[in-house]
Amino acid sequence: VQSPYSNEDRLYCTECEKPYECSIKVNLNKFEIIFKDNLKGSISYSGNVNQDEYNESTPYQSKQFYHIQIDRLKKILNVEIEQYITDQALNRLVFSGVITALETYLNEIFISIVFESEYTLEKFVSEYEPYKKEQISLNKIFSKYNSLGARVREDLNYFIYHNIGKLIAVFDIFNFDLQKFPRIKDISIAIQKRHDLVHRSGLDKDNNFQEISKAEVRALISNTSQLVGYIDKKIKERCYLSEEFLF
Repeated sequence: VQSPYSNEDRLYCTECEKPYECSIKVNLNKFEIIFKDNLKGSISYSGNVNQDEYNESTPYQSKQFYHIQIDRLKKILNVEIEQYITDQALNRLVFSGVITALETYLNEIFISIVFESEYTLEKFVSEYEPYKKEQISLNKIFSKYNSLGARVREDLNYFIYHNIGKLIAVFDIFNFDLQKFPRIKDISIAIQKRHDLVHRSGLDKDNNFQEISKAEVRALISNTSQLVGYIDKKIKERCYLSEEFLF
């Protein structure tokens, strides 16, 4: 880094990932970090999620990226708008963005688990319902096997992560028990509402305009963040591995 140098940045708590805004200054042999809030616990560097990190995401990076997206959406939500219709458009944008951030997280997490090892890949292929219906000719076994990884990755990228019923089923392959998460029904309702916001300009099935309050958006953020925390806890417990692979 050329000296003198200064930049606004963000560091995250290593335990709860609370963001801390800071200023980084470098002048000759002096390196200085100035925090805007009092620190609690230890911190780690966050920076920005660059393309290389995004292409090779880990559970930690996926969770970090989710929280970065939510942090940005919160800033947008806090913008004061006097006109009602403009304020509603902003709230709808943020509401939809929260669901998109969750879907991105779920997609990255599930792919990383499926490709964790040969065991997890085999378990997914063996238990994923659509694959059970496929029939393979004997002369195509090797070509199918050699392209299996690419096929699975492609299918998972096209999987509909906002279909809660299907989402619970695929995550249950690895013992996540998403149906036990207490807010899963609330998130399902919010996803249906997002569908109306995006595809019906905010009208419900009876053509009634659906108002979105800032309190409702904040409740959704709380629910999705709790789901991310629930999944992250399961990952740390390595729920997706059988006992013989845990030791």
